[in-house]
Amino acid sequence: MLISKLGIRTVFFFIFFLVLGRLYLFPFGDEPDFEVRAQELVTGDSQPFWTPYFYFEPLLRTFTYYNSCNTNSTLFSYWSSIQNNGCTEDIVQRLGRIAITIFSMLPFLIAVVFRDTTLKIVNDLGMKFSKEEWNYRLDVLCIVFVFLGFIYHVSVLALEQFVLVLTIPIFLFWGRWPVIVFMIILASLLDLGNSVVIVTFASIACLFSYLKKRRIILIAITLVLCSLILGISSLSYISNIEFLSDKANGMMQGEEDLGLRNKYPIFLRPIITFMTGIFFTPSGVKVIPAYILYGIAIIRLIFKKNTSAKKDPRSNQKFIFIAGSITSILSFLFILPNYSNAKYYVFMFPFIFYAIVNNKNKVNIFNFIIIVNFIIYLHLLLYRL
Repeated sequence: MLISKLGIRTVFFFIFFLVLGRLYLFPFGDEPDFEVRAQELVTGDSQPFWTPYFYFEPLLRTFTYYNSCNTNSTLFSYWSSIQNNGCTEDIVQRLGRIAITIFSMLPFLIAVVFRDTTLKIVNDLGMKFSKEEWNYRLDVLCIVFVFLGFIYHVSVLALEQFVLVLTIPIFLFWGRWPVIVFMIILASLLDLGNSVVIVTFASIACLFSYLKKRRIILIAITLVLCSLILGISSLSYISNIEFLSDKANGMMQGEEDLGLRNKYPIFLRPIITFMTGIFFTPSGVKVIPAYILYGIAIIRLIFKKNTSAKKDPRSNQKFIFIAGSITSILSFLFILPNYSNAKYYVFMFPFIFYAIVNNKNKVNIFNFIIIVNFIIYLHLLLYRL
């Protein structure tokens, strides 16, 4: 039985950063909509048997969702101060949350290590992947699994946690539509708000797969410009769709009550999405050097890909994933100010990394992410001193 060395490293660092972050470094309750989302999970109705929460329900009922953690940080501050008093969970709750996360991710952690075995299983089920493509997709998942933005969001105390896990097969089995539709249905049963973004991306990426590049660019620009021009008024049309009407009306009401367009100006929304995708908590805890390093890395990758794209047999699929991701994200950002947080788009990370990873740079990208993770954790440690 062949074992992937990159897969073993992935599992080790995923668990290492998850445990270190959740045991001590992440401020307790400093998660998007924590008290509402956590209360829904801890005190709400029993969850379906196909979720990990069904099996951890007795433990979940002992969790607390009251956030007494204080941090001294703002959107534009460089430094942060995290008070240790109230910013660390009970040890049982911390270990319980880690256990739920690992349990939820276990099938995929196994897959990135035992690749030949899982390839045989999926091909026996009729998926029909080549060994090269299967390994490539698992290499992408290895990089995503150690990315701190993913680790942070896949371990939140909310149903969004398992919704994110359910989107992993959407990437892994992309092109096998029965699997994708099934996963989208399961995600929709748990969280309609996040599922709307998932459906939108899947629909746009599917449409782009039938078009040539020029037409993809034209449609992408048209969709983004329409979103920018119409803005939140688009919800008045979406509210006419029966199963989305309550959600759309709620968003419009929230905009009127909270003034979200003033809180999240258009020019700031992509920046906030970028920062929250790397690491940026709702209270404003951030690590600016990480944003600079990732910004430089993205610029370098863009120029490198332009010189080598024609040699890559996956270049067309990569272009579709990037175009679909950018179009979906910008459309939602321009229509809905409160969708600026990257939690809605973390599921796109595998599709984005698919476009920038190749067999030559995968180890370098992996190592770069590990180094930046340590930089972020060093800052979080200093914020607590």
